[in-house]
Amino acid sequence: MSDSDQIQTITQGTIVDDFEILEQVGSGAFSKVHIARHVPTNLYCAAKVISMEKMGDEEFVGMMREVSIFMQVDHPYICNLYRMTLHEPFLIFFIEFANRGTMLDYVNSKKGLNEFEAQHYFIQIYAALRHLHIYHFCVHRDMKLENIMIDGKGNVKLTDFGLSSTYYNNLMKTFVGTPGYQPPEILAGNEYNEKCDVWSLGVCLYAMITASLPFSSSNCSFRMLVEEVSQFQYPSNFSPALIDLFKKMFEVRPQNRPSLIQLQSHPWLRGLPQLGTNIAPQPVIFYQVNSVAQLAKFKRRSFKPEPDILNKCAEMGINTEELTNNLKNGITDKNTATYFMLLRPLKEKPSPPVREKPQAKAKNTPPAIPKKPGDKSSSGTSSIDHNPLATPSSKHSATPSFTMKKKECAARQRSAPKFSQTQKAPVFVHPQPSGGTQPRSQSRANPVFSSSMRFKRQSAQLKPLKPL
Repeated sequence: MSDSDQIQTITQGTIVDDFEILEQVGSGAFSKVHIARHVPTNLYCAAKVISMEKMGDEEFVGMMREVSIFMQVDHPYICNLYRMTLHEPFLIFFIEFANRGTMLDYVNSKKGLNEFEAQHYFIQIYAALRHLHIYHFCVHRDMKLENIMIDGKGNVKLTDFGLSSTYYNNLMKTFVGTPGYQPPEILAGNEYNEKCDVWSLGVCLYAMITASLPFSSSNCSFRMLVEEVSQFQYPSNFSPALIDLFKKMFEVRPQNRPSLIQLQSHPWLRGLPQLGTNIAPQPVIFYQVNSVAQLAKFKRRSFKPEPDILNKCAEMGINTEELTNNLKNGITDKNTATYFMLLRPLKEKPSPPVREKPQAKAKNTPPAIPKKPGDKSSSGTSSIDHNPLATPSSKHSATPSFTMKKKECAARQRSAPKFSQTQKAPVFVHPQPSGGTQPRSQSRANPVFSSSMRFKRQSAQLKPLKPL
């Protein structure tokens, strides 16, 4: 029986730990995503059903990283875990359902957001990532529009932590990420810190506004990226404050690039919520286990229950004293699942976002030739990616990690200048073009790619990330 067939054995109508599995809305390499209904509260969520039997070491390590984040991090703009259940041979995550799909879908459907709308979403994304950095010393390392979900209320939910790591008393070295979003220090093969997320976050913001990537995703060359940055020009409709923010986030030298905490007072980020003062910083500990059955020994972070939610639980006949102790001690059970469902309720049954179906191609029509960066379409605007995008629910599914062995980075490291977090590097600030050199058009020059267009090298072999 194939992996796909095995996952389908958990069918519509199956009840697992008070959750009724409803129709399937997405799938991944080792998982299926269903709508689920919490029977005691009649509230809805997503059920990510993961088949463990054929999962490789790399996928297992990535899943453990994601579990570690779910269990130890809580933030309104980070996807929330209601319950995790081992139902052999499946591991099931009952998580928030973001029924508006990914930010990638939303941006491409609108062909770019206006600056005001982009600012609204970006401040939420920024707040979530800042929370990870400041309070958990955790770096995402794969920030992109596909890993940002939007729920029914128009709030973002940061997800996909399979490449996340900790920078607590530690610099990272692993070559990870998605081309077009990767910062220079990763392409150079140098050690790096949490500021890699600052660069990628800047790429996300640019892509949200223009529906294109600012830098080419067709290569992984440090020198080519530096050349692009040195010739970069911003669209004329960008506000001065926005351009200034981009210049700070796209600083090539990581030691000169501001951190998220240093950027939070920037004029363009007005409206950013203040950091909480009652949260004790606690580095994320990435679980190291040989099997998912060992996850039972790990506890969730401690929660101080809210009185209103406790009263609702009491009305349902739940022992609130026991529930309070379980929440404070990180113990998870059916009653804590009820508490979290009531804390962030989804009352109406969600449905996948409506996606436009691609137009049928005429018979004997040759495939379209990809446009070069800067080529204009017949309408006078730069081309936009029309490749099929990832389904909204696929972001609840396992995503393969993108890593590269050190030997396979040797050529890149020989050609790239070496600079550590304290050493000086060549100065690459955004100069204006001079003479006859014309920079390429930046408006929708590099379409925002879907996960199906993730960069791969034929010679690159993937390896599991070592938990830090």
